[in-house]
Amino acid sequence: MQKLIETLSTVSVGQALTGGVTVVALVSVFIEITPVKINPVSKFLAWLGRKINSEVIAKVDRLETEVQAMRKADGEQEAINCRYRILRFGDEVKHGTRHSQEHFEQILADIDAYEIYCKDHKDFKNNKTKVTTERIMDVYRKCVETDDFL
Repeated sequence: MQKLIETLSTVSVGQALTGGVTVVALVSVFIEITPVKINPVSKFLAWLGRKINSEVIAKVDRLETEVQAMRKADGEQEAINCRYRILRFGDEVKHGTRHSQEHFEQILADIDAYEIYCKDHKDFKNNKTKVTTERIMDVYRKCVETDDFL
């Protein structure tokens, strides 16, 4: 203990400050101080991870873009399919073909899906099924009133 006191008494104030700062710097590298938010190791590792994985991150970003484009195309194709079924069903009704209640209910679900898609996608060409939809609804109401399904 005596030797420690003698050693400390020979250390100048400048040397003590330099040594203290060095110890704090070394400790801060290994211990992250949460309230002060000094996280040098975490920041370095995050930077290093981004550098190492930059190619993978770029590919994932490209894939996300492609998946979004595919979803958009798939949604549009489904709307086109609904429109086709609605128009075909309307032609059948116009020519006097009778249908089951289940078939009517399926076409009504297609009409709902098509109208929702058109409402959500203003750039999608619409107004192609309005008259046909009205005709289908009129025939459906008559069939419900008279119970005249196939």
